[in-house]
Amino acid sequence: FASLGPTLADEVGKDMQHPSVAFEKDVATLGSFSLVPFDLDCDVRVIHPWVNMEYASFWMLGNSSEADVRAEYTKILSTGHTEVLMGYHKDKPVFLVEVYDPGHEEIGTHIDPAAGDYGMHVLVGPPDEHIPNFTSGVFYLIMSFLFEARQAKRVFVEPDIGNAKIHKLNRRFGFRVLQERVQLANKTAQLELCLREDFERCSKVLGF
Repeated sequence: FASLGPTLADEVGKDMQHPSVAFEKDVATLGSFSLVPFDLDCDVRVIHPWVNMEYASFWMLGNSSEADVRAEYTKILSTGHTEVLMGYHKDKPVFLVEVYDPGHEEIGTHIDPAAGDYGMHVLVGPPDEHIPNFTSGVFYLIMSFLFEARQAKRVFVEPDIGNAKIHKLNRRFGFRVLQERVQLANKTAQLELCLREDFERCSKVLGF
């Protein structure tokens, strides 16, 4: 699995010979994954083609230029309550994750915010080859990061109601629906919640 051409992947790997790793974990059957803080100078050019792909339409950056993507992530990082990380599999960048404090976001008006609350968005890069359960492995890695490294008490997600694939993935890992329809400024979302015990129970069933 790789999310970009080998030449660019090799260049990114060379650029990040000593990355500041935020989290790393071996995932059953898939090998080593790591999370590294997003670098505007290196990573915008990696994710630019990802966000413009048809399957990434829910990311809402379709038809964007590289400058547009840089401006968007400059804005996101400037808020001070969203952490953006690049996900690596065997030293190649393969996914992007945004981890945020829901109490500082629009979704915070639909919950009772508390210490230990986290929200997250994930975008997996396009594959060059099929690896069974790869996306599930990515999801497991991210949720492990939140519960282990960030000591999350609750994890909220607010996917677009039309994003059937992510709804199914969320269910597999223990998310339950709090509200089926939540109207946000840029989408109609489904509000979902996951607790650590539910994540761990589902992960065990899935073989992680």
